[in-house]
Amino acid sequence: MINLSRETENGRLDFIDSMRGIAALTIVFYHLSFLRLPLLLEEHILLARSSLILFFIISSFTLYFSLDNKRYEEKRFQKFYLRRLFRIAPLFYIMIVIYLIKDILILKNVPSLAEIAANFAFIFNLYPPYFESIVTTGWTIGVEMLFYLILPLIYSGFNTITRSLIFLACTVAFADIIHSLLSQFPPFSQEIMQGYMSVASFLPVFSTGIICYLIYKNYIHKLSNEYRKKISLLLFIITLFILFIVIFNPAFYFIPLSERYWQAIAFSTLFLSLSLYPIKLLVNEITTFYGKISYSLYLLHPLLIYFLKPTYGYIYAHMAISAGLSFLSCLLLTLLILTPISWLTYNTIEKKGIRYGKKLIASL
Repeated sequence: MINLSRETENGRLDFIDSMRGIAALTIVFYHLSFLRLPLLLEEHILLARSSLILFFIISSFTLYFSLDNKRYEEKRFQKFYLRRLFRIAPLFYIMIVIYLIKDILILKNVPSLAEIAANFAFIFNLYPPYFESIVTTGWTIGVEMLFYLILPLIYSGFNTITRSLIFLACTVAFADIIHSLLSQFPPFSQEIMQGYMSVASFLPVFSTGIICYLIYKNYIHKLSNEYRKKISLLLFIITLFILFIVIFNPAFYFIPLSERYWQAIAFSTLFLSLSLYPIKLLVNEITTFYGKISYSLYLLHPLLIYFLKPTYGYIYAHMAISAGLSFLSCLLLTLLILTPISWLTYNTIEKKGIRYGKKLIASL
């Protein structure tokens, strides 16, 4: 097994779990941004949204890592699909049912049978009117599942840095073509019109995560201990430069790349930095814990925020000291409720789905 950085008891890279946890927490922060924010937070709210890019980088990185570790396993691609299905589907299906109940009873809105079927089949990202999913934020699951579908083919053909760079160039061109085609559709929403929710738009991001993994696999272990911390610091500085200067100051762009691609590069350099030297501020027990329950946290938080909106209004009306304290109170209240519920669904739904998948795989 590849062992270039410390792994957890389950063979998971600890810095990856921590990044997953940070991404989930910042997405919660982003979806609370409809509240009145302090000026400093308003200026950097788009950085929180970029955590979606971080999720996709994590996905391609860890999936290549997993496929490499299981390269001698019989029927590994069949087992790969089963693992992914039973990791993602159980909680997502339950959330579809919950959202259908909410939509019908509260919003008096009944999705079509075709849209419901597309959500259960994970193919809703193939049809623009369904991109957003019945489950709020569920569009990313549609992107992920379609990526899983083609990943074994990608892994078989693009397993070197040179080939992965070619794949990156192809996906950038493909994303541009799909963007042009989507612009011909009626304006369902601004995000759909921009192609933001299309799986094609995120293939270059997945490609960047693949390149990041191949660099990690082929070169990180060759660095001597004398240089690891220094190179880690350099990569971390590059990450901060891209995130806080290039993205928010277009005048600094020296290569005409989409903001999304800059974010993908930044998070890839962050991964490599933390693989060399895990900074305790980012890689610790708290962020690792949230990384483990991140899927539940991600799917559950929009629904919780929806039902807590009256409470948020009460807090802002009766806690008029400052917008900052009001927002912090709302954020803490959300996490105090969301964390135990996510831990519960992780243990009662996610883990059971994973165990059932393992039993099915063992029978092959």
